[in-house]
Amino acid sequence: MARSCSPVLLCLLLLLLLLPTPAAPSCTMSLGYKFTITPTGQPWCEMQGQVNGNTFLTYTCCIEKVNLFSVQGMKLNASEAWNQQGVRLKTVMEDFRKKLLDIKTNNAIPIDPVFLQVSMTCEKNDNVFTNSFWNMGFNGTISLHLDSKNKNWTVLRPEGTQLKNTLASERAMTDLLVKTSTWDCREWLTHVFCAKDETLNTKGLV
Repeated sequence: MARSCSPVLLCLLLLLLLLPTPAAPSCTMSLGYKFTITPTGQPWCEMQGQVNGNTFLTYTCCIEKVNLFSVQGMKLNASEAWNQQGVRLKTVMEDFRKKLLDIKTNNAIPIDPVFLQVSMTCEKNDNVFTNSFWNMGFNGTISLHLDSKNKNWTVLRPEGTQLKNTLASERAMTDLLVKTSTWDCREWLTHVFCAKDETLNTKGLV
């Protein structure tokens, strides 16, 4: 005669079936660039590229050489990285320099010497892009925030008002910032993925 399962065992099996299936871990990624720009002197700009806060790229104007560093969880060919991103990023830095020169010429910011610090960030959670924004300010202080999704400028400090007036007054500049952070940055971010062990080779490109 076949042995039947005990009531206790049946209850345990039923509880296991009713337990929710654990959700897959979420994959949050961010790609960002930090720029330091001075209106005069050499070099007039420096840039860092970061994935989840880890630096994978540095660039100094005038030297015309980009250095890339190994970052775990990033799938990106060094030459493709600069070929895809370099032209756009140089354009952004050139335009910021022109705006900073305008501000200096008009003596709108009573600080000398003046250097402009700018950061751009785009983020995604799993396969959904969640955020794109810019932060800007003078001499290490964030004064202005741009939410690229809704094109909303937020002044964080008094000197941010003049910076906003200078940048937002020209539609082409606003469009460049929005496009770079919402389209270009997101496209670049597709080269990054979670839970992988592939790395970016350390090398410099002329």
